[in-house]
Amino acid sequence: MMEFRLHTGSRARRVVTKYLSTLLAVAGLANAGTLSPQFANIAPDQSVQVLIQDDGSLLLSALNSVCSPATLAVLLPTLKVCATTMSQIPGLASLPGVIHISVDNQVQGNGSTLPAYDYAPQTIQPNSYNAGMPNFAQGKNIGVAIIDSGIYVNNDLIGSGSWSLLGSLSPRVVYAESFVPGESVDDLYGHGTHIAGTIAGNGANSTGANYLFTIHGIAPGATLLNLKVLDKLGRSSDSSVIRAIERAIQLKDLYNVKVINLSLGRPVFESYKDDPLCREVERAWLKGITVVVAAGNFGRSNALNTSGYATITAPANDPLVITVGAMNTRGTPQRSDDLMTTYSSKGPSPGDHILKPDLIAPGNRIFSILDPGATLETTEAANLIPSAAYMKNPGGQDSKYFMLSGTSMATGVTSGAVAALLGQQSLNPDQVKARLMKTASKAFPRTSSITDTITGQTFVIQYDIFTVGAGYLDLDAAMASL
Repeated sequence: MMEFRLHTGSRARRVVTKYLSTLLAVAGLANAGTLSPQFANIAPDQSVQVLIQDDGSLLLSALNSVCSPATLAVLLPTLKVCATTMSQIPGLASLPGVIHISVDNQVQGNGSTLPAYDYAPQTIQPNSYNAGMPNFAQGKNIGVAIIDSGIYVNNDLIGSGSWSLLGSLSPRVVYAESFVPGESVDDLYGHGTHIAGTIAGNGANSTGANYLFTIHGIAPGATLLNLKVLDKLGRSSDSSVIRAIERAIQLKDLYNVKVINLSLGRPVFESYKDDPLCREVERAWLKGITVVVAAGNFGRSNALNTSGYATITAPANDPLVITVGAMNTRGTPQRSDDLMTTYSSKGPSPGDHILKPDLIAPGNRIFSILDPGATLETTEAANLIPSAAYMKNPGGQDSKYFMLSGTSMATGVTSGAVAALLGQQSLNPDQVKARLMKTASKAFPRTSSITDTITGQTFVIQYDIFTVGAGYLDLDAAMASL
């Protein structure tokens, strides 16, 4: 996930309240729809893309005078998107049926560090993966919607048999759609492919006598839906992510979609009760889809003088979803030596003070599928895994794997665990979340200390509830629990 700086506080909220009160009072809009506090920092003549929540009675024709017609669209019967200027916002808020207006914010995902094998599957499920080989039945027939930068399909997402590459679709990737204007479903960034491999890679490109170990995902039996929202630079918007979530809901019964993976986020600008992105993840949850979201990578930030606390991003701030922080396996399969990462965002959530994250999972130096030619391969060339790192005799063969770190990766690990659990038992999202939190390992040190080798800065991590949530993901325990 990309890091953002947050700008909140009691003084800022007072200024926002005064600004909006004056704005609406001058326009004579006593009964106008409410506005996100974010509008207080936007100049009156500035253009802005907005999301309009209404009661279902707002007509598109009523928006023509205050919105750019080319940008006007219906996301849901009660959610519209359009571009306008700040000077038009009072008139927009006064339209009959308007409930709340938010900025259509930018969303991003990212992660990088230096390579070292992560052992994520063995760490969260040591009893099943002690031989290092994937369980191909795990997560079988469970649909996982990956809302990310796309999915590059190679043998790790097809199989090692006689399958030929089928472009963006395969027997494993059953659906693909791009919500990025001007871009196909192909992964031009490389982030979504990495997540797909973490969730359901079968290790076909690292299996055999010539390999030191097999690089695979948590639930190789799962089927994947490629719902692309991040462009070649890893950027998206609230409206694109909302469209993709809505498509996952629509395809739920057709593809047995039980999990949505959101390894992306943005700063919190308003309460989850008003935020349209949070409202949409809740809609998916209530439709029976377990939504897994990255906590954010702001754990080192002291912009608010909180030492990384209260830096959870949206929509991870929503109380329903499973919010995941990142743990460092330190290159070993055993859990006993693992330490919390310094960058993982901590709770509580800004503004609403929701207890987050819900749990933590391996997210540091995760090996997964390389998307050749993608932006991340170019910008993070040091993260290419040398063939010699996982092959006995590489013989000049090109690597098929790439390494990334972040709460994005921990989210992929957790989504794979959810798919594995649902492949074994029929559970609703609330039951899945409760099961994972209940069975999560609580064996932590009181503190740990890590020094950044580049900056020389030392970080002391407290293993409190706002840092580790309910504990460290333990899939063996979750699958054994009744």
